[in-house]
Amino acid sequence: MKDESFGIIPVHTQAGSRHFLLIHQTKGHWSFPKGHADPGETPAQTALRELAEETGVKSVKLLTDERFIERYTFINKKGQRIDKTVTFFIGHVNDLTVTTQPDEVQDHAWLTAEQAKDRLTFPEARELFTRILAHLDLD
Repeated sequence: MKDESFGIIPVHTQAGSRHFLLIHQTKGHWSFPKGHADPGETPAQTALRELAEETGVKSVKLLTDERFIERYTFINKKGQRIDKTVTFFIGHVNDLTVTTQPDEVQDHAWLTAEQAKDRLTFPEARELFTRILAHLDLD
């Protein structure tokens, strides 16, 4: 079975220093905000809506039109194998204020790149983040 989600890598830059927003899901893992599309939404619209729903962050500027893909496989509660694809966009955030959605998010943190890489729960997310950082360093 296939599943697809869309998300944002929120980045805040101040005085040459970058911080990234991670959320601590109620399921226990640290990740970037993401979720499923509603009917008729584009990938970018979905990613922006999910960011707003999960973190309250609504003022975000997508840095590029470039998309970054994360793929992984897991077994769901019914014992089915799920091949998951998550498409991420990089979004610049000016306001560090976060209001999390309590039924999905138990905590959040603005972290340096090194801290974020250490905090991300899954290796696929760390690999994705490494590609994001390389892209940002090229800009």
